Amino acid sequence: LANPPFNDSDWHRSDEDVRWKYGLPPKGNANFAWVQHFIHHLSPSGFSGFVLANGSMSSNQSGEGEIRKAIIDADLVNCMVALPGQLFHSTQIPVCLWFLTRSKTDGKRRHRKGETLFMGARRIGTLLNRVHRQPTNADIARIADRVKRFKSLATTARRMVLGDARSSLRASFCRAGCRGLGARVTSEHEARRSSPLPGEPSIRRGMGTRNWGC
Repeated sequence: LANPPFNDSDWHRSDEDVRWKYGLPPKGNANFAWVQHFIHHLSPSGFSGFVLANGSMSSNQSGEGEIRKAIIDADLVNCMVALPGQLFHSTQIPVCLWFLTRSKTDGKRRHRKGETLFMGARRIGTLLNRVHRQPTNADIARIADRVKRFKSLATTARRMVLGDARSSLRASFCRAGCRGLGARVTSEHEARRSSPLPGEPSIRRGMGTRNWGC
């Protein structure tokens, strides 16, 4: 679990670093240096979870889109959760949670090869003041329960294709606007022939109760 600095430009990059398996992260933004650092240190059946700025789901600057596409094609993304802004005292920008795993077929959980859970939770939380929002215990429990069900059951989410929009994770939320908290998106071979999804969508449809509409 980690909360690395968002969009950090003050870092040193070695082009020969063994961690850059999925692409060379840009010198002006360390987001995908952090992502690949976490992947590099995962055990064969390990999981990692971290929070990044929402831009990490859609940015295509300086090769970030290609790195993200390579990570998705490697089937490392287990779950993505889009969250609202104002959750941090240091910044008000909206953020997202990344959950990665090296193995979706470890035998301890449901076989999830080729699947990624996308969850829209941009309306959770209660405003404590003009600049700070705090998720409730019920909000946190519902997100956790949805992830647990995704890993343990085969038919709890609507099945969709990710298609050629792998370079933008945010695009998948456009199709994830269905009833319930999330959508189980597949990246099967047939999906490569589907039409690309929009590159810069916003979550508009309600997903479950009003508090979870995004």
